Formats: sequence, C-alpha cells, structure tokens
Amino acid sequence: MVSDANKGITDIGYDFLNLPTKITVSGPNNGTVSYIYGATGIKLKKTVGTGSTTEYAGNYIYENGNLKQITQSEGYIEPNGTGWQYVYRYTDIWGNTRLTYADDDNDGNIDASSEIRREQNYYPFGLEHKGYNNVSSSSLAEKWKYNGKELNESLGLNWYDYGARNYDAALGRWMNTDPLAEKYETLSPYTYVANNPINAVDPDGRLIVYVNGLLFDQAAEWKLNPINWLGTAISSKYRYNPESWATRISKNEVRFNNQQIDYWGKVGSGGTRDIINDHYGDYNNVFVNGTNHFKSQAPDRFALGRKAGVELIAQLQNGTIELENEETIKIVGHSQGAAFAAGMLTELMNSDYAKRVEAGIYLSPHQPGGFTHPDGVLGAQFSTLSDWVSSSGGFMGAMNLFNGGSEFSEIEGADFLFIRANHDGGKGGHNVETWNAILQRISDFLNNDDDED
Repeated sequence: MVSDANKGITDIGYDFLNLPTKITVSGPNNGTVSYIYGATGIKLKKTVGTGSTTEYAGNYIYENGNLKQITQSEGYIEPNGTGWQYVYRYTDIWGNTRLTYADDDNDGNIDASSEIRREQNYYPFGLEHKGYNNVSSSSLAEKWKYNGKELNESLGLNWYDYGARNYDAALGRWMNTDPLAEKYETLSPYTYVANNPINAVDPDGRLIVYVNGLLFDQAAEWKLNPINWLGTAISSKYRYNPESWATRISKNEVRFNNQQIDYWGKVGSGGTRDIINDHYGDYNNVFVNGTNHFKSQAPDRFALGRKAGVELIAQLQNGTIELENEETIKIVGHSQGAAFAAGMLTELMNSDYAKRVEAGIYLSPHQPGGFTHPDGVLGAQFSTLSDWVSSSGGFMGAMNLFNGGSEFSEIEGADFLFIRANHDGGKGGHNVETWNAILQRISDFLNNDDDED
C-alpha cells in the first residue's frame, strides 16, 4: 500500500525489507512519520513531524531522549522519580493485553479505582470495545495492546506493528503483503491469519529454539517421589518418560512437571537468553525440554531431537510457527540438550527449511563425541576443560558413575570451537550462565567488526 484516502495518507516510502520508512499524511492530521531500522529490520527510531521521537534499544524504550520503559516478560518497568515502578500486564490466550496495573502505593494490594492503568477488551480482529473500558493512563507504555503488539496512533494511523508488517484492526488486513503469500494461493496476501483470528495469531516471524539440559533437581524429585514410582504400576502418567515431553515445543519458557523453570534467564535480566537474542536481533523464542535420564547417551538424545525436529517442521508447515521472508532458525543446546539440538538441526537440514537454518550453538555439550553436527550450517561449540559434568568427570572421574560418562572432545562437523581451560564455580564452568561474559564479548566483537565493514 502506498496511500490511504480514508486516513489522509498520501505517500508511503519503503526500504529494501518492505518496511515503511516515511509516511506522509495530509488533512487534519497533516505531518510525517519516519522510521529508522537496523540491518535486520529491527525498528530503532520513530520520528513524528520534526519533533517527537521514540527510540528502541532492545528492551529499553526512550521518548524524546528520556527513558520511558524497560520491557520484561510480565509487563514493564518505568522510572518513578529516583526509583522504579513495576507495571504488570494481564493477557488472554491470544496475547492480547487485557489489564495493565501497578501497586503504586506499595501496600501489596491493587486498588481497582486508582491502580488499574488500563482495561482493554477487543473484537476478534482487534478493534477495542468502547464505552466501558477504564483508562487512567494513556502513556506510551500502555500502547502494547492487541496480540501484545505496539499500536502506532501517530497522526491517526492506528496501525499495529508486528515487526515485519503493519496491521489495521479496523480493516482486519495487513498494510504490507505477506512474504509467504505464494504458500497460500487461495488467500489474499493482505489477509490476517486466514480470516480466523480466534484460532490463530500471527507471530513476529523470528525464531530461536532453546534446548535445556538435565533439570537435575526436578528429575530427582520425580524419580524419588514414592507416588510416582509406585504409580507406574497403575498408569504410564507416573513414569519418568523423556519422550513424553521431548517433542513439546513451548512458547512459555522451560516447563517440567507443570513447573516453569528459569533456565536461560528471564527477559531483561541480562542472562544467556538476552545475550543471544540481542546478538541476532531475534526475540521470538520457543523452548524444548531436553531433560533425559541421568545416564542417557548422546545417540539416544540425538534421536529424540530428530523427533522434535519433525514436530517443529510440522508447526512451521501448518502456520503454528511462521517465518517471515529471509528470517532464519537458530538452535541453542546446553549440556544434555546439545545432542538433542543437533538432532533437531539434522532433521531441519533434511527438510525444505534447510536454507532457513542459520546456526547451532552448543554450550557445555555433554558427551560431545557421541553426536555429529550436520553439514551446511554453522556449528559453534563452547567447552571448559574443568567442567566436571561433561569434560573432566570430577574427582577421579566419579561424576561419570552417575551421568552416563562424558569427556571433552570436539563435536564432529562443528565449525567453531571455543575451549576454556578452567572456571571457578558453576560445576567447573558447566552451568549455562558461566558462558554469559564470553558470549557477550564475542557478540560485541562481531557487531563492532560488522560496523567497521
């Protein structure tokens, strides 16, 4: 679309990624809205007219040069005098923000008359109900609404920003064509979720898959629970069965036995997930639980990973997970999850999605000599010689009696090997967070190198 008479839009300029760079509006809302993006299409700055600016730096959002909010998975943090105020969002199953609230007086209770920032209710395609929604604030921070996306109200545009495309809830249509339109010949390239917003939600198109290793505490609790080991004689649901959860792809962080596990670090914490997400500019993550038996072997976990790869491909094909044009898949595996991740990568490289796979990252891989990284995609291994879980076996190799045995070796087929001689703490450098500083330095180096080029 290059113009819209209904909203007085006379011209829209686009860049090579088909993202709008300048929108010109005439009439009552006369003015321009301009955008600056990074090389991968990440929005960095919005300017309305010649004055008002909004800048986006990862989770940090600035308005006219002043920090406005720091986003996190449950809402956002906003400056409050010399301190900070945590503001929370309640969302429904479609990701729509329904309620925004904060404990402004810090009394441990939410006062419905004064501490509800915004109440929002929607029609299926995203228009808000009118006449009864309560609003006590209309700041920038409350603009994340339908599907959790940012509403651009500047100059009366009222478009939702989905990253690769903009969406008009009044029409139920995209403002840009679907880059995958050739897959859906019976649908208009501007159609939103195949005209079925109740059963489908359009993601932002970027994908990093995180595969965790053994959740030792949770696995031990399961195995030692007498209800479980007695119940196995009655029902299979009591059985410790890695295959039952290995092919579940979750969008809500790592889950095990109905518990949510903070394995990769919460969004905004500066943890492993933040560092990798920021490096790739990809913030759409899914999680696979690679927890297996304590003495499991790499070939078995690799085989389970291939099954998870089949499930990922199926979800890509049926639209549950959607990739936009030119966007790629990265898979990160830690400890036991490394062989699992290699299995997923192998399955993807044998599929129609092979050209969309960008990298496999193996952190503290367990039994690294027991699996192979597939050809045709970058593979990076990070190991520590003092790692007493996966490299050295601990004192006199005692750990190998309990973990199936593992020693340091290179992953066959991997392109990059980073060896750390020793690390104090974190099981001798095994734990995922022990890699954060090194991953950050590598990311900074690569980004600086790109800037110089």
